[in-house]
Amino acid sequence: MCSFLLLSLFFTVLSVSVADECRGCQAYDCFEDAVHCGNDSYLVKYGGKYCRKFNDPETLKNFSPIGREFVECTTSCLKRFMQNYINNTSRRPPYSHSQCSDLEKAAFGSHVKCYLDCDFCTVCKTEKAALFHVYEFRDFFSWSAMKQMYEVLKSCGGPHACFDLF
Repeated sequence: MCSFLLLSLFFTVLSVSVADECRGCQAYDCFEDAVHCGNDSYLVKYGGKYCRKFNDPETLKNFSPIGREFVECTTSCLKRFMQNYINNTSRRPPYSHSQCSDLEKAAFGSHVKCYLDCDFCTVCKTEKAALFHVYEFRDFFSWSAMKQMYEVLKSCGGPHACFDLF
């Protein structure tokens, strides 16, 4: 009985330390470690990259309090989606190439809901400079990114509703 309690305590401490390593944007590294989609995957090249860029203290200084709320909300939403997606019992890691492609499509799809739920349609009007400072234009040339951007902007009333300069 004593051995069982010690073993249970050991695994509880072990799981807590693993969870601590996966906090914040490190979660994307943990997701990648779980599914093994590779260094060119969404998790590394897009999700983790933009999580780190948006949550960098120097970047956050460019946002107003409302903009920082958007970043926090979106970060939590996107990570929660990815955690739920990976924990889905119908997909077992390591992922095949097609499962990694499915993960990327689902992840980009989650951006639309997360952005809209976190009030992007308001934030895009007041935080243009901060948003443009974070994104790398070349990342919008993939079909998934363009589709995501189109869906979000359409829901906000079109590009002019967010990025009208005058």
